[in-house]
Amino acid sequence: MFYFSLREGWRNFGSLGIIGLLSLVSLTITLVLFGVALRGYVLIEEWKTGLLGRFEIEVFLPVESDSLMASDVAERIKKLPDVGDIKYISHEMAARRFAEQFDVDLFDLLESNPLPPSLEITLKDNADPAESWQRTANSITEMDSVFDVVYEGELLASVNRFYRNAGRGIGAAVGLALIVSIFLTIMAVQNVIRSREDFIQVVTLSGGTAGMARGPFVALGAYYGVLSGIAASAVVMLFGWFVRIGWGLGSVTDIWWIPVLIVSGALIGMIGSGWAASRSIRKV
Repeated sequence: MFYFSLREGWRNFGSLGIIGLLSLVSLTITLVLFGVALRGYVLIEEWKTGLLGRFEIEVFLPVESDSLMASDVAERIKKLPDVGDIKYISHEMAARRFAEQFDVDLFDLLESNPLPPSLEITLKDNADPAESWQRTANSITEMDSVFDVVYEGELLASVNRFYRNAGRGIGAAVGLALIVSIFLTIMAVQNVIRSREDFIQVVTLSGGTAGMARGPFVALGAYYGVLSGIAASAVVMLFGWFVRIGWGLGSVTDIWWIPVLIVSGALIGMIGSGWAASRSIRKV
């Protein structure tokens, strides 16, 4: 019966028609959006993780602070939940950093070193970029022996907020496209069923079950889904390739999302065609 359904379903594929073509296009667009959401999530997470290590909170201490005072402040900062690494910048290191950044020796301008010592802090990889930077900076500001706190997390927080809002938008688009895809699949299969009434009657009169009559049309929906999944995989692969080149993330060989798209397409097609077959064949 399985082979019979697949064979007859493929034969029905010749009755594609304009509605069937629209169903293929709509389902492909649905799967492209779904695949872009999957790949985009992975890419954004990789990018955010890479950026997280580049941003720092710098805690400036009073000019008269020594290494013991800096160590005491560092120990208190380490107890904060989102803090990862802490690096101590002494007076001398601050002067060298000034010379590297501005290409001038501080002592050529001044007789003494007025730069305060500081602590450079990076957050943990799993820290929430939308809130962790501000929350950690506020907690450090309230500590004794802290002169000023400067952090660079605004950009990462903005990216994270955009990512969340974009995720909602893509989710809504995928949902709408899914509804349209199922609707067009139902219409396409109903058209094929109307053109194959003789086949259904032959199956029924020869003692075939309702499942045998519906099977080829469910297989037709699965064919739609598989072809749409393959086409969507190619589009998403190109999308990921261009994005990785643009962001300088390097190439990857993961293909776990390809079977996900193909199986998802087959399931969507089978659901739409199965419903259409169940409703329409009763009337034949």
